[in-house]
Amino acid sequence: MLNRKIRFAALLCTGILAGHAVSMVLTVGPSVVALEADKFLELNRVAEPAFAGRVPFLFLAVIISIFTWLVRIRKKWQTREFAFVILSLLCIFEDFYFAFEANVPLNDTMTSWKTVYDLPGNWQEIRLEWYNYMYIHAALLILMFVMLLIAQYFAARAENKKPAHL
Repeated sequence: MLNRKIRFAALLCTGILAGHAVSMVLTVGPSVVALEADKFLELNRVAEPAFAGRVPFLFLAVIISIFTWLVRIRKKWQTREFAFVILSLLCIFEDFYFAFEANVPLNDTMTSWKTVYDLPGNWQEIRLEWYNYMYIHAALLILMFVMLLIAQYFAARAENKKPAHL
């Protein structure tokens, strides 16, 4: 029963994070990229602290839940379930790396712009680069979510094959 709850938590947190990334790519990102300078600065001033304050906790919840799943099945290291869980954990670490190597520095740069007079000549290119990195996040997180769904499939199938105890 505990394993099912851990798997559910991992899938839920991963699904929320993947959904957030997809919504950024499909809805929020194109709107942000189309904003004029003053509107972009106003939106960024309000939105960035909210995202920066919440997203790391979601990353942490995903990492903890997937790592806990992995620890719980460590003795089944030769199974497909284990393989897909470890691959999903690698995806979140890769996404984490991209976040801190690419998005965080870009976010910090864009947050430092307080007025339109602070904007560098290439501010639109910087904003577009930030948006393009969101595609990488979305792809990695969707891949991770799919891998966890496949791992869940193999886990449920293995549970159904166990003999019932009287």
